[in-house]
Order: sequence, then C-alpha cells, then structure tokens
Amino acid sequence: MKKLIKPMIVSFMIFSLLIGCKKEKKEDQIQVNSTEQRNNDEEKTDDTSKKDCDDFLKEYEKWMDDVVEVMAKHKDNPAGLIGDPDYTKSMLEASNWATEWMQKSTVCARDSKYQKKFDAIQKRMEEKMQDLGLN
Repeated sequence: MKKLIKPMIVSFMIFSLLIGCKKEKKEDQIQVNSTEQRNNDEEKTDDTSKKDCDDFLKEYEKWMDDVVEVMAKHKDNPAGLIGDPDYTKSMLEASNWATEWMQKSTVCARDSKYQKKFDAIQKRMEEKMQDLGLN
C-alpha cells in the first residue's frame, strides 16, 4: 500500500522542494545583506502587504488541512485517491500555491515571521502524513 501512495504525493514533495530552494536562496541572501539593510527592507513592507501575507498563510494552512483530510479518507485504500475528485483538485492546486508563495516571497518570505509560519505549516502537514502512515 505504501508503494501506491508515494507516487500520489510526489506533487506535494515537489512543492516542498520548490519552497525549500526558495528558502535556501533567501538564506544565502540574508547572509550577504547587512543587518541594517535587512531592517530597511522590513520597514518598507507596508501593512497591506503584511495583511496579504497573513491572509495567504491562513488560507494555505486551511488548504493543507483539507489535503490531509482527503488523504486520511484513503489511508486504508491509497488507490482510491486516484478517483477522488477532491484529491485531483488538490494536486492541481498545489502548483498554484507554490507559485503564489514565490510571488509573495519578495514581501512574505523576506520577513522571517512569515517564513517561519510557512515552514511550521509544512512541518505540521508532514507530521500528519507520518501519523497516517502516508510518508
């Protein structure tokens, strides 16, 4: 059964890798920037942009919870995921979430508060998948 589920969650793993690559680039950039420059960049982030980041992360977390719920329905029969319209929809949406986060990264991922929250959401999803035996 585990062999069947692994190909089905490849999209999520690719999504995580995309985010991880973006995070590594950001970490390299932070090392190059001085503390003063980073503080100036954070000051340039206006309240509207921060609200956008908060809204994005709230919606992303809800979506991730929904994905785990769909996966949990098929924990005993992973092959059932293939015909589940909710699963298919989630797979299609995964790339949209990755793209949107990358577009928001000039504001959201630059602020360590948002990057940490995003990473925590990813970690919780991975832990839930492990709890279900779907990793």
